[in-house]
Amino acid sequence: SLAICVCAVPLILTGGWYLAYQMSAEKRPVMKKLTLSVLQLWCALPSVVLGVWAISQFVPSMRYLFDGSGYGLLTAVVVLTLYLIPVASMLFYGSYAEYQQKYADLETSLRMNFRTKTKIFFISAKGQIVHILNYTFCRVFGETMLILMLSGNAPIIPDGILDPVRTMTATFPLEADYASELHEQALYGLMGLCFVILLTVLMIGRIADEK
Repeated sequence: SLAICVCAVPLILTGGWYLAYQMSAEKRPVMKKLTLSVLQLWCALPSVVLGVWAISQFVPSMRYLFDGSGYGLLTAVVVLTLYLIPVASMLFYGSYAEYQQKYADLETSLRMNFRTKTKIFFISAKGQIVHILNYTFCRVFGETMLILMLSGNAPIIPDGILDPVRTMTATFPLEADYASELHEQALYGLMGLCFVILLTVLMIGRIADEK
């Protein structure tokens, strides 16, 4: 679970911010409205729909490019990134719109480039950036359906990014129906560990926001 978060969260935030910046820089109202509508539709798309597409189209491509089944850590990270980039971009777009109300004239007068705008935005909107980071981490960590469909669900420690994996959240639906006694207690312990991890991340984000 943590490996998928470490791989996917930076990609989601990077892609989401770049897409949000491009939407903000778009001068044609029709294109901006069209892009926002498409992203909002994508955000409402059930993950199982993207999972079915990935199984029929993306997994065979991974199987062709790399030796193996096509299911694994890399496949889950790539599809999960595609699924959540629009969500991150909408969050960034709302935060950047508030930022531009204060600093748009300054950006224009100083003719800032993309790198400078990004740096100033991330410093001035640090609290909102922390909230976006926390939300993205929790979404990636808690995602179950796409992981069930694409990760391979092998209860092993992987040797590489192409190997099949099983995440903490995928373990519950896979094993809950036949678990009993010590096995059932282990699943409850795993559930408690998930809550502890998420609570720790949220507390760290709150502390960083206050500072």
